[in-house]
Amino acid sequence: MTGNRGRPSSLSALVPAVSVLLAASACQDGHAPERAHYVLAVRSSGGAVCGDGVARLLTAAGRQVALVRRPAGICDWSTVTAGESPGRPSRIFFLRGLTTDRAHMRLYRIRVDEHGKIVELAPVPGMTSADDAVDAIAVTPDGTRFAFPTSRPGKGGMAYGVVVTGATGRPRTTLWADRGWSEIVGLSWAANGRTLRLAQRAGPGIRVVDTGTAHDLARDSRLVVPATGWYGDVDAEAGTLSGDGTQTYFITHDHSHPPRAVDRVIAAPVSGGGAAHVLFERHYEAAEVPGKPPTPANLLGDAICREGDGAHLLVAGGDRSFRITIATHAVETLPLSFTGTQEELAC
Repeated sequence: MTGNRGRPSSLSALVPAVSVLLAASACQDGHAPERAHYVLAVRSSGGAVCGDGVARLLTAAGRQVALVRRPAGICDWSTVTAGESPGRPSRIFFLRGLTTDRAHMRLYRIRVDEHGKIVELAPVPGMTSADDAVDAIAVTPDGTRFAFPTSRPGKGGMAYGVVVTGATGRPRTTLWADRGWSEIVGLSWAANGRTLRLAQRAGPGIRVVDTGTAHDLARDSRLVVPATGWYGDVDAEAGTLSGDGTQTYFITHDHSHPPRAVDRVIAAPVSGGGAAHVLFERHYEAAEVPGKPPTPANLLGDAICREGDGAHLLVAGGDRSFRITIATHAVETLPLSFTGTQEELAC
């Protein structure tokens, strides 16, 4: 998934220095290691030195288990996503690597065993590119289809679309929205491998599209969550679909009454019927600077992911992170901090 606020829209312009955090922790119920869940998280360092991107395997308490070494020819790590097995913790993750010539991106698959050991780090055939945007990348739960944004010069400006491709780079189709759209973010697949969630960086809200029947992205996708009116301003790129594709989870920010503010994690049906409901909310008061919103370290970030078991969400909260049980709204606070910007989570 994932949040990528402020990133460029093409590989050639992608900021190369990205630091990657891979976190692992046992399930809170204390069962055997095979129940452990893992999280792949990315945070941009904002630097320009080749080699700043680092991938580490950590426990939820922050203890390092292993380093994810960069293969020969790879300068830095970048965008991340997870492959999931419905009802089971994720064991497969995908990382984009920037080549040392800074001209290409290459997709790598990482497999982690039940003990937190990295047992595979291998390139995905056919997934090397010099011109496709990777501001958001999504993989189907079975790992057979990918989706990521793309763009091209069009009449009156840039045109934006979504590339849908098999795991080897074929078959490959592109759904274009030629007019009036901005850069596409917030991609997430349902388990059926057809329903895709997406948003625009500067657009009206959250949409879904059936990639099996769609031909035109603007015409064939449906707006399911407007940009405003849902407990505050919708952070459309910070969100994910439920495994069955019936719900979308996202973050809203209501900072309209400073110094008080509240961020919320919302669940809403994609059918357009039924009510949205709050899964979690965090309140702030920026008393140290009257009339100003809270400091970024206290805010919910734009990084949220659905765990492979389908029952939990993980949300980056700046100075800490939160694991939400979807069915009960129970919240567990985790000692994982993401105080920088441009975080991503894959879990």
